Amino acid sequence: GWGKFQNTIGAASVYAVSYAGETALSASGGGSFADTTSFSFDGVDERFQSSSNFTCLDGEGYVGVSFWVKIPDVSAEASNILEIDNSVSSSSLLFFIRTSGQCEVTMNTGGSFVRSNTGAITDNTWHHVFLRYDGSISNRFDKMRIFVDGSLNHLVSNFSNINSFPSNSTDLKLANALGTQHFRHANCFINELAFYTSGDDTLPNEIYNNGTANNLDDNTFTPFAWYRSENATYSGGWTMTDAKSNCSDLVSANMEEADRVEDVPS
Repeated sequence: GWGKFQNTIGAASVYAVSYAGETALSASGGGSFADTTSFSFDGVDERFQSSSNFTCLDGEGYVGVSFWVKIPDVSAEASNILEIDNSVSSSSLLFFIRTSGQCEVTMNTGGSFVRSNTGAITDNTWHHVFLRYDGSISNRFDKMRIFVDGSLNHLVSNFSNINSFPSNSTDLKLANALGTQHFRHANCFINELAFYTSGDDTLPNEIYNNGTANNLDDNTFTPFAWYRSENATYSGGWTMTDAKSNCSDLVSANMEEADRVEDVPS
């Protein structure tokens, strides 16, 4: 698992982590799985960013995004958690958490959004978030859904009729500030980031697993890409590779070796 973000929206870079004397843990195989660490972000300048354009999801009809997040003080500032930039539109995908604890996800333009109920994310608590986009759904209000702690958490949506994940994607960014919208770097923890290209609406609860991270390869649907702090390596910064070898590396900026911490959902 991995990460602490400050309340912000922005660009992120990732460098992989490896403690001295510690052996990297496999992302697959029930006996080898252990969720022992996450990454912590200071809310000042720490972030992760893909090492190349994050185009591995472009054109997909189904995209699921799964991660655990913990924010020490939700009301301090809006937190930009994850952003996939786009060279044509504002972003292929943007996810942030408002100071009210409300989650919001947008695709292509800010006018295409889905919001959870307020209070979905609470202070200093690990929450599992699953974003589900399904372009095959005809009702545009159901194409994107937000699940928190295994359950659908939906307040309102105004989602455009987008039938596939946007093309022309550029960098994936985590916990980075989003300049003009006044979102600063996120102060939070993040754990077990994964992307799916197939799934159903029972998957978020299966991953939530009553509040404890499980081996995603043992679930009904398996991830297309999976980033784990346990597999990260450190050399002046962290580098996390995709355990599935489908998407680009994530590389950290301004992060220390001590930013991989023993704090995980349990």
